[in-house]
Amino acid sequence: MDAERLLDRINERHGADFRLHGRYARGENQGAYAIVDTAGTFFVLKHRPRPHPYWRGGLERARWITERLRGLGSPVPSYRGEIYWIQSALPGTPPEVLTESQLQQLLALNDLQAGQAISQEQDWSSYIVKVVFAGESGWADTLHQHSAATRDVLGRLERLAAGKHGSIKNAGDIVHGDMNPDNVLVCDGQISGIVDWDAAGCGDRTLDLAGLLFYSYTNLPIRRRLQDRIIELTSRDALHVYMAYKILGQLDWSIHHHPQTSINEGVDLAHTIFHNLESKMTPYGHHK
Repeated sequence: MDAERLLDRINERHGADFRLHGRYARGENQGAYAIVDTAGTFFVLKHRPRPHPYWRGGLERARWITERLRGLGSPVPSYRGEIYWIQSALPGTPPEVLTESQLQQLLALNDLQAGQAISQEQDWSSYIVKVVFAGESGWADTLHQHSAATRDVLGRLERLAAGKHGSIKNAGDIVHGDMNPDNVLVCDGQISGIVDWDAAGCGDRTLDLAGLLFYSYTNLPIRRRLQDRIIELTSRDALHVYMAYKILGQLDWSIHHHPQTSINEGVDLAHTIFHNLESKMTPYGHHK
């Protein structure tokens, strides 16, 4: 179903008067549609024509989680819908590079997630342990089968995480689950929104900080601040497991969706991360 026909159905069903305004080209909303009501308020329209029951449950969790976070003062969108969903559109665009001021704001927003899990569904802490230590998701198989270079990454990754499965705790926090700079909105230098809560669940909120760390790894001041904060909230062992998880996930995605140049870049980044984490560091993230 095309967007205009879907919008006609939504308007008829809900007595609304949304108009199609265009399509998003980048970030979390890439491929989604911008719609606007008669008051000039913008929303984000997404659509899944054959939704899995699991996805419907995730959408319901996203609705409740974002309501709770908005009540705590976090700039997150509201969710409504079924096989389609409409989110309130927040101002701003993803940052090209996170600044230290923006990171400080993100750390404060991450603290709002502490102890706020609404249920035990979508347990990210348990899932990460299964992915890294039991091969769930098939990501390790992908790396093993792809090339000698990715097998080498897999071997180093397994050595890095070995014996550390007990370091991942389910703290009862809200976990975004796919936190990266593309899901952060900035307006006039300030954090104006955190979006894409479709996979949100429970567990240890430092997984979200690990996502920001992974995708900002070449930004040394940001890397140091995030590493220090993750170790402060959990442990160095947990940091190792989280980074192993992010490396697995990103390389699997690149192998299935990106050209070989992107896979090579992912392999290089993995070895940079391994070198950094395997080195002896002070509690503040600086090498001795």
